Amino acid sequence: TSHKKRGVPCQDVGEVQFTPQGMLIVAVADGAGSALHSELGASIAVDAAMLGLAERFSTEELVGTEHDTRELLRDVAREARQQVINAAHKLDVEKGQLACTLILCVASRTRVVVLHIGDGAVVIRMVDGGLQTLSAPVNGEYFNETHFLTDDTFDACGRFSACFGLPQEIAVITDGLELTAIDIKTYVPFAPFFNPLMDFFRDAESSDFARMEIEALLQSPRVAERTSDDLTLILASWMREPMP
Repeated sequence: TSHKKRGVPCQDVGEVQFTPQGMLIVAVADGAGSALHSELGASIAVDAAMLGLAERFSTEELVGTEHDTRELLRDVAREARQQVINAAHKLDVEKGQLACTLILCVASRTRVVVLHIGDGAVVIRMVDGGLQTLSAPVNGEYFNETHFLTDDTFDACGRFSACFGLPQEIAVITDGLELTAIDIKTYVPFAPFFNPLMDFFRDAESSDFARMEIEALLQSPRVAERTSDDLTLILASWMREPMP
C-alpha cells in the first residue's frame, strides 16, 4: 500500500522455492523507508540469500547440530550483507542507504529453522491446528524502528529459531502485516486471520487461484486501512499431493 500511495518503488522483496530435494527455502527483506536505495538493498539481499540457501541446504533433510545450522544461516546473511555493501560502494553512498531487514527460513519434513534480522514475523501452524510465532519482530525504542542487515551490529541482532517436527503451514510476513496478523504486544498470532487464510490456501484448486485470491485480500480495504506500509506474505503448506 505504501509505495502505491507515495508513488515510490515497493521496498519489500520475497522469494520462495523448493530445492530439487524437496527443501523449502525462503528469503524476505523489507527496505528501510528512510533509506534512499532500500528497494535495491532488499532485492540484492534476497537474491544473494536465495543463492546461499540453495547451495548450503541441498539435502532432503536438515542435518547437523543446531549450532551448525545457525552458522550456515549466519554465513548466508553475511554474504548477503556483503553484496549489499558492495552495491553501496558502486553507488558511492553509505551502506545505510541500502538498509533492509532480512528473514531466512528453511524447512524440511522434520525441522524448520529461521534466521531473522529486524521486524516481520514467521508464523507456523502445527498438524494439531495450533498456531505459534516461531520468530517475532524486534523493534527499536519506537514501534517503527528496527534492526537492519547493514547495521554494524547486525550479527548480534540475528535471532535463530527452530521447530522440530513438521508444521502444516508456514507463513512469513513483513511488518506491514504485523498489526493485522499478530498481537504486537504478545506476538501471539491472530487465529481469525491465519486459520481461514491457511485453510483456504490448503484447499485451493490451484496455486494460481490461491495466489490471486490472497493478493486480492492483501489489497482489500480491510487490510489496507490497518497499514500504510508495503505488504509481503509468503505462505507454504505441506500436502500429500502437489497443488496444480
